[in-house]
Amino acid sequence: MDIDLKDKYFLQGLKKIRKANNLSQRELAERAARSPDGVESLRVAISNIERGARPPSKEAQWLLAEAFNLTPEQVMMCGRKDLEGKPESELRTEPTLNVIVCQQQDREILEETAHDYRAIPLYESGRLAAGVNGLYFNEYEIPESEVIVYRPELNHRVRHNLCAVRVGGDSMEPMIPEGSIVVIDLDDK
Repeated sequence: MDIDLKDKYFLQGLKKIRKANNLSQRELAERAARSPDGVESLRVAISNIERGARPPSKEAQWLLAEAFNLTPEQVMMCGRKDLEGKPESELRTEPTLNVIVCQQQDREILEETAHDYRAIPLYESGRLAAGVNGLYFNEYEIPESEVIVYRPELNHRVRHNLCAVRVGGDSMEPMIPEGSIVVIDLDDK
């Protein structure tokens, strides 16, 4: 089966992260399944994904990535780094957000609410653009960074295929100033 680059990055990232966390495919399925009835079918799906026999569905990507508190994009970035031969130290399995606080109480509040935020891949200007027939997006482009967004701000789009882009140029001013970061729903055509 012919597998596209993003799926290849996802399957490599999934294997790397699963092994780094010392989980078997069954243990990952148990962690990610929504119900006990879904464990075996998810284990088979994981096996197929890791062998490259079947590309992962969007739902499977979310289930598996969320088992590690990651987004599918973060799993893809991990796989990309591994395939490109980046050192082990650059392969992170937990999303990191460095926030400096003055009091321990503030740190505890942040740690308690971490699940309320989602990392969204950030593309620099030119990677994503409006075109005559809607949105142009190079699906093989890998994000350079991430932005953190409060999940309630995303409403029903929290599990959609989202990306962020830094606006380049002044064609959308004054509504959207140059340098702004805009979150875009790639599922909304």
